[in-house]
Amino acid sequence: MSENIFQDYTDPLSRVINKQEGYKDELNEYRNYNSLFESGTFTTLKEAQNIPKEIDGPKQVATLDFKRLEELFGHNPNSLPTITIGPHPDFENIDHSEQIHHHCVSVFIDIKGSTNLIKKYNLEEIRFIKDNVLTLCIYLAHFFGGHVHRLQGDGIFLQFVRREGHPNNDIINALNASSLITFFIQSLLAEIFEDQGIDPLKVRTGVDYGPAEDVLWSHYGIPGCSELTTTSLHTDLAAKLQANAAPNSIMLGDNIVSKLDLADNFWDYITKSGSDDIDYYVFRGGDINYNQYEFDWQKYLQTFDFLEKDYAEGKIIFDKPDYRLKCSISKDESYQENYYQNLYSLPKETNIKYTIYAEKYDRSLRKQEFKSIKWEAHNTGTEAEDAEQLEHDFGGNFDNKLFCKTSAKYLGHHQAKCKLSAGPHSPTKTLSFPIFVQ
Repeated sequence: MSENIFQDYTDPLSRVINKQEGYKDELNEYRNYNSLFESGTFTTLKEAQNIPKEIDGPKQVATLDFKRLEELFGHNPNSLPTITIGPHPDFENIDHSEQIHHHCVSVFIDIKGSTNLIKKYNLEEIRFIKDNVLTLCIYLAHFFGGHVHRLQGDGIFLQFVRREGHPNNDIINALNASSLITFFIQSLLAEIFEDQGIDPLKVRTGVDYGPAEDVLWSHYGIPGCSELTTTSLHTDLAAKLQANAAPNSIMLGDNIVSKLDLADNFWDYITKSGSDDIDYYVFRGGDINYNQYEFDWQKYLQTFDFLEKDYAEGKIIFDKPDYRLKCSISKDESYQENYYQNLYSLPKETNIKYTIYAEKYDRSLRKQEFKSIKWEAHNTGTEAEDAEQLEHDFGGNFDNKLFCKTSAKYLGHHQAKCKLSAGPHSPTKTLSFPIFVQ
């Protein structure tokens, strides 16, 4: 059964965009919401999640169901304790005269189409709509371990990095956040605007990764009037990639693709404006020819087993299946830590155990429910290809078992698949679980 986990966010926006009866009360509640921050009533994301309980009257402030997000995507170990803007908390202790090298994933998101809102809405209504879209970007970036470096009119500049953290995890977090933001704008927010015959807002996103040797963290300006930021070609290119992006698309720099060894079914080249010629490069200069790619965020989101494409509507929807795979990991064979789909990159030699779970019954699968159980691995990347392990069946060692044990071996994005059949004339159910390996 499909659901909208953004319901608490889309409902208030819908009432204002549609100018439903009582929508002005929505704007009043919104002012109250902001005054709570200004008065110091709450300052952290955890406190902000309880906003509706702090306001008298019906629940009207746009907010995300963070508990539901965590149930689906897992608790992100990279998530910062509080939401801030400006200097990244992991680097804010850098002195004004100091500079360090450290990797960073830069994400630029630009909202398109807000200028036309003036044709139908007053300034307070426009502010409500734009601010809630930017706030959604802030919330989702924070949920996936990102930091808001700067708000720029209709745009937002995000940094995905943790001090001493693994860069692959920062890249994955950037892709997860960017994909979910684009999904919200294209599939949920657009529908509200279209119902009013208004051209919907759109987003364009650029993402690039700079390794430590190519990123310098330092202050610009003078003491008391400065900004701690990054100096890097790849910071600049994230902005340029955003400018090259089509509406509701995400452009990636070559470092993103090569660092993850991202399978080519998740990206493609773009063509030059007014031509069929491929526009390979986002930057050319000296010895540098730096490639750009359009990320197929819809195909990527469909690797999560609770997200699928509604082909009738042409949109991604949340729809948790009746049977799922659950994953646990460990360095030994205790399998005590739960791993959620595409959550972060697993170090090689991590032990992995997949177990079949009957979601609709809230219990593990009973063996007698299916006559046939077949396990498969579908790997990607150069390392798996060189080892001739792009696809295999675990030697048949786990056929007709309710679990499968393996280990992380190859850089890339891989999927375990389990095929269930209740009998020779019954349709086969295919369960899948996607992971990244670093």
